[in-house]
Amino acid sequence: MNWQEKVQFFLNRGPYDGIPGGVDPNTLSLIVLRTVLNAGPRALVVTPDAELAGRLSGELALLVEQLKLPFQAGLLPEQLAGRLYSPAVDLERSAILHQVLHGDFRLLVASVQAVLAPVVKPAVLQESEFVLHPGMYIKFNDLLERLLKLDYDDEYEVNTTAEFARRGGIIDVYSPAHEFPVRLEFWGDQLESIRQFSPKTQRTTGLVSEYQIIGRGQMDNRFGEPGTFFDYLRCAEADLLLAFPEECRRHLAQFGSADAAELLERELAGLPAEKKFLLSDAAESAELPTVSAECYPAVAHLTKLLPEETLPGGMELLRQQIAGQIRQYLDCNYQVALLAPDDSGLQHIRNWCEVYGIPVA
Repeated sequence: MNWQEKVQFFLNRGPYDGIPGGVDPNTLSLIVLRTVLNAGPRALVVTPDAELAGRLSGELALLVEQLKLPFQAGLLPEQLAGRLYSPAVDLERSAILHQVLHGDFRLLVASVQAVLAPVVKPAVLQESEFVLHPGMYIKFNDLLERLLKLDYDDEYEVNTTAEFARRGGIIDVYSPAHEFPVRLEFWGDQLESIRQFSPKTQRTTGLVSEYQIIGRGQMDNRFGEPGTFFDYLRCAEADLLLAFPEECRRHLAQFGSADAAELLERELAGLPAEKKFLLSDAAESAELPTVSAECYPAVAHLTKLLPEETLPGGMELLRQQIAGQIRQYLDCNYQVALLAPDDSGLQHIRNWCEVYGIPVA
């Protein structure tokens, strides 16, 4: 079997009968994927920090592509405050909120701070979005007012997301819900046509049957009391996979707001038991009734197509990889020293070398 077939074998072993324990961050993507494929139709994976969330989403995207799974793995970015605030991140988060609101996702990864950041509540977001299509009646000035209310920038010409421009009976607009802007041509109060155009050349490239307009941001005082991403999670009836729960709590205590840890506990308590999964590391597993995660190697090892492995049996896989590397060094005329703490350990190394065909001097 090649590595894709072996990974597929691991994923097809069914759901874990309990809480997966002893999870290593290097194998987290495989544990997550196996859990997701045996759970509900949608899932959110929450990690302690943005660095792990980014790496995990990248590994999941690679696995999904290589295994030809019929979905994509997305990432909810973390918005920073003050001088580190990024309008581009705000736009990306806004687009993801709309996708989750409509259940248009399969697997999403986010840091714990990303999911606890304040966002506009789902009902308010749903009321603010609308769809344009040719032939509909909408007053020209009313549309301009709605775009301004959604925090779009009024520009001379449209070049990037959340901008609009007007001239005569034409409005150019670029919604975060799409990867392209459109040109809206009006005849009085009737929208006569919608045409896609290139921001670089400003030339139209074809007709569009409909175009969704969504807000550019997530939250401000105009939209009332804020919510969190958990509100959207409940709307989508998605599963929650919380990776390394205690580490999430420690991260919030150190870097989050004063009430962030309490907010996390409230949100977790509000989810049904069957909709949340805890993925614990070795230290956390000691305090919980867990089952072995049974997963090795890491995705980084798999994609390098290391020497043939045997599954299941992660330790056997590890021993074969080490033996193969040692043989490669010896074939290249290197001298390899294997050290042991005592005589019994030295005898164990000799026995191991004999089993795996490594000559000992």
